[in-house]
Amino acid sequence: MKPPPIAALLAALVLAIAAPAAAGDRGGFLVGGSLGFNGTNACDNCEFAAGPSFTLYAGATLRPRLALLGEFAAHAASDGHEGAGIGFSGVIGAVQYWPIRWLWLGAGGGVGGGAGDGDGPIAVAQAGIDFRSRSRFGIDLRGRYERRIDAGDGRRIVAVLVGFTWY
Repeated sequence: MKPPPIAALLAALVLAIAAPAAAGDRGGFLVGGSLGFNGTNACDNCEFAAGPSFTLYAGATLRPRLALLGEFAAHAASDGHEGAGIGFSGVIGAVQYWPIRWLWLGAGGGVGGGAGDGDGPIAVAQAGIDFRSRSRFGIDLRGRYERRIDAGDGRRIVAVLVGFTWY
């Protein structure tokens, strides 16, 4: 019997590494972070300011498809007019749910502040596509929407990030 060609073995290895994990592979504590870019504005007619974003999060899986997280997010932006920088941060509690093994949805709320606005409540909605979710490590592309929900400020932040999670 002739052994399989090396190209076929390499292709099988790549597919095995890149294959999404079953929901049962997620369990216990998780920790991670993400890096990316954001756009932010404070009103419907305001121009967007853009800049880098990052998040750090930790939590636990309550069920194979459901996790409870605590998260810290920081966003910086430059309004472009005078090169002035503005920054925002927030601490939230959130849930994350995997309706299918490679897609997750998340939502949460907490307190956020920055840019001289003071602290106020924020709501966060997120979604991500898990590219390499193995039993202990995942990489995803995520979209994040944050909104100040107090009456004095309607600031919103839209971010696109790459996330790294250890289960």
